Amino acid sequence: MCGICGMLGKSISKNNMRDMLDSIAHRGPDDEGVYKEDNIFLGHRRLSILDLSALGHQPMLYGNYVIVFNGEIFNYIELRNELQEKGHFFCTGTDTEVILHGYAEWGNEIFGKLRGMWALALYDKSNKKIIFSRDRFGIKPFYYFSNDGMFVFASEIPALLAAGVSAEVNYDVVMRYLAVGCDDNGKDSFFKDIHQLPGGCNIEYDLHTKMFSIVKYYDLASYTSSHDGEKSLEDVLDETLLIHLRSDVKIGSCLSGGLDSSTLAGAIQHRLNEGGQRLSAVTAKSELKENDESELARQVAAYSGMDWYVVCPGYNDFLAYHQEMLRRQAEPVGSPSVFMQYCVMKKARECGIKVMFDGQGGDETLLGYERYYVTYIFSLFKSGKLVSAIRAYKEICKNSKLTILDLMKYILYFGCLPVRKCVLRKRLHFIKQEYMEKLFIASSQYLKQSKDMLKLQIDEITDSQLPHLLKYEDRNSMHFSIEARCPYVDHVYVENAINLPFEMKVAGGWTKKCLRHLAERFIPESIAWRKNKFGFEAPEKIWLERYLPVMQEYVDDSELIRKMVTDIPDMSKLSLRLRWRLYNLAVWEEQYLN
Repeated sequence: MCGICGMLGKSISKNNMRDMLDSIAHRGPDDEGVYKEDNIFLGHRRLSILDLSALGHQPMLYGNYVIVFNGEIFNYIELRNELQEKGHFFCTGTDTEVILHGYAEWGNEIFGKLRGMWALALYDKSNKKIIFSRDRFGIKPFYYFSNDGMFVFASEIPALLAAGVSAEVNYDVVMRYLAVGCDDNGKDSFFKDIHQLPGGCNIEYDLHTKMFSIVKYYDLASYTSSHDGEKSLEDVLDETLLIHLRSDVKIGSCLSGGLDSSTLAGAIQHRLNEGGQRLSAVTAKSELKENDESELARQVAAYSGMDWYVVCPGYNDFLAYHQEMLRRQAEPVGSPSVFMQYCVMKKARECGIKVMFDGQGGDETLLGYERYYVTYIFSLFKSGKLVSAIRAYKEICKNSKLTILDLMKYILYFGCLPVRKCVLRKRLHFIKQEYMEKLFIASSQYLKQSKDMLKLQIDEITDSQLPHLLKYEDRNSMHFSIEARCPYVDHVYVENAINLPFEMKVAGGWTKKCLRHLAERFIPESIAWRKNKFGFEAPEKIWLERYLPVMQEYVDDSELIRKMVTDIPDMSKLSLRLRWRLYNLAVWEEQYLN
């Protein structure tokens, strides 16, 4: 796990290279390397996870190929064995070298063979081109800027700014964030003209013409069918964990007490028991009792025999560190819950853990969010199953935390565009009309997808939901030089999960029913079948109420917000989440635009 950066095209100064590498030093404190040739610069910062020796130094060269690579290829052993049978000889025990030899053998087909997470730049000297690639679901970041024959890329946006790219506002993205909390927008970022390479895509850059094209090598929709998953969920998860546990350093796991993280940690500990090892599980305890899951996490750790570590961020911790967390994210985030994750990673670093597992993707792959109930009920109505829809409505209210009224509100908001528009107009009464109209176009597109369960699921995995969670995960973990692994986002697991019958995911009012049955093998039954699902929540009521005067000052002084509103709102009259978004925008403006 590392950080990469580089520039192509124009003359490149040593100061540019130094500044870019320094800006991502936290991503790779173990080593640094540079490849320079004419107007090509490839930079790398290394966090050593596999083959800790100097042989893993990057940029790595093989024949006419040069690579800088950030990520982890979990099936590198199997690929290396296959390549050795074809006559390849390896000098290191790294997955990086496997990619180089794989490209030499198979060309671009190598990316379809990789199983893992990555963002990389591979210089093909023979064909005078550079291939930039990002893993299927964008677990690892890749940002770029292109203008007037210059191409700049990096793992994080601040590295692009360090190279001289100007920081300007993308108002469409800012508006979507302010209205509905959307903080990952596919190829677009909060910065105008700074883009992300979408997951499952490559960029092919021609060094002769200085032109590039984006090529999609993976499309989740093409792996869906009406058939059941080929393997059981248990078999796929077990096989996924087998290769994800490959590491030459200490591993741990985030443990919130929720179903996804508890099942994952329990399953990992079950496998580690074979070698007499104990997993280090880290939990963030909320000082607000109504959303504190630490007791549930304690039960899971005790039941499975893990080493359990707890961190309880208080208001003073929030004051001291939350702006540092926001600076590292480089773009506004959805809620203060991201700070809780930051504190978990900080604690993990203090415990000497270098690889952390997390349950991101569990909800998206197996329909775990309450809003999926809306699509489920719509699908029953659409199929003419009126009685089944009514029964499902009752069962959902029985086996989830939603009341009859709550579920009706969900149906109206997520299923009816006029209602959604009305709610947003009332909530955002202070926003100028020109920005609101752009938002309604985006809302209309989302509602069309939300009527079809499979389309909604694919959209949330690839575009509207999972990407921003993975972004938080990457920035928070890498800030503390920790590699985060998300087995639920392994593409083999994802493909199997989305092809499972919907009745295995949402049934009898239960979400993720098949995972609950599996979880009974590893964690207490009471947690496997708990109804009161939380997000990974911070004690917002405590922190944001106490911090309100300071937040109001930031918003009052923000030129960015003033451009978008008719009047600066009284923050005390807004919801906690809307207060946070306005404040976060103002802080982002101060950190990156001033």
